[in-house]
Amino acid sequence: MATLSDRGRQRRTALGMTQSQLAHAVHVYYIEIQLLEDGIGRPTGDYLRRLAEVLGVTEEWLVNG
Repeated sequence: MATLSDRGRQRRTALGMTQSQLAHAVHVYYIEIQLLEDGIGRPTGDYLRRLAEVLGVTEEWLVNG
């Protein structure tokens, strides 16, 4: 079963973005994206909303698939 980190990484790579590019677009530090994709970090609030917006998906899809 895919996790939030799997879905985020999959969508980022489908868009041809690097972790640094995604971090810049979402207005977070690079390490935040790295932790997210490693399954350690979990976005909430504005971070989750901006991440979903930049990735072109819903917050619901990112969290629950």
